[in-house]
Amino acid sequence: MGKAASRKRQLRAVRARTGPGVTSLAFNAEALAPPTPGDLASDLEAIATDRAAFAAAPGLLSYQREPIGAEFRYAVPPGHTLSAVDVVLVGRGLRIRRPIFRRLQPKEVN
Repeated sequence: MGKAASRKRQLRAVRARTGPGVTSLAFNAEALAPPTPGDLASDLEAIATDRAAFAAAPGLLSYQREPIGAEFRYAVPPGHTLSAVDVVLVGRGLRIRRPIFRRLQPKEVN
């Protein structure tokens, strides 16, 4: 199978969901476990932490932090671990959280 066919299949697996003020992407959603209450709690804690960090330092435009709880659990690719989260202030009250993954070493894989 060529790269083009593989990419086409990958694009078909991506679906966008929209709602009031929310757009999320589901990557091959049938292969992912559904979010748990712990995922939601981690996301809410991360949002509050990021809001407080930018409020405490008005000139701050971005920073990296450790992952909080189960943050991005559903997005970690096989063979990787979430090592950090890059948080960028896009506009007033608008932030982007970008996960930073690290490939697991052979000795770390069970």
